[in-house]
Amino acid sequence: MLPVKAALENNAPAGTGVLKLDTTGGVAKSEVVMNGPFGTVSDFIGTDITISFDYFQQSGAPLTTIAPAFKFTVFDADFVGDGFATFIYEPYYQIFADPAKPANSDPLKDLWTHVEIDLDNGFFWHTGIYGDPAAIDYDNTLNDWITQFGLEFENALIGQLFFGIGSGTPDQVGYVDNVQFTLGDFSPVYDFEVAAVPIPAALPLYGSGLALMGFIGWRKRRRKLITV
Repeated sequence: MLPVKAALENNAPAGTGVLKLDTTGGVAKSEVVMNGPFGTVSDFIGTDITISFDYFQQSGAPLTTIAPAFKFTVFDADFVGDGFATFIYEPYYQIFADPAKPANSDPLKDLWTHVEIDLDNGFFWHTGIYGDPAAIDYDNTLNDWITQFGLEFENALIGQLFFGIGSGTPDQVGYVDNVQFTLGDFSPVYDFEVAAVPIPAALPLYGSGLALMGFIGWRKRRRKLITV
């Protein structure tokens, strides 16, 4: 199912086509989803991943802390208890968790901001997993979570990747562009240019999902060939 009020926009602030995320008009949330699975945490994150994108948050909404977020889901079927969680990168918590940033600062509005995430840069919080309650740590990097949860977490599956504006954030309008997942030499860019014939909003990210799945499968096969 396509996300509610997520669309490709030609007349967006970028001017050349971007992904629009919109919770105006009573919409609860606006997300675009790439469905996996994308292999295990260690397969997908590995030691060399970089995730980058640009976002633009429109001013005027009542909640000034909101900006487009990147999320992924993790599922550990072998864990007895809560083995599922969503890990969330929000621009606000990059400010909140950074002692060098002024207190009570909000994400910038009405201009494009570039984001680069890797194993040691970018803070993620999660919705609760392995008995660890939700929304406790806002300053953990991907490497921090791998260290905290250990081998179980590394072997858990990544099921979905999201870009969106979450629930409970009314009257927000944001944009995402130039999404890039870099895993070794594999580094596609998705810039959401609008085709001459209209296409569904989720299709570019769906294509990126297929490409990432193919690359992760290749890397797993290559790892087996190397280690056997």
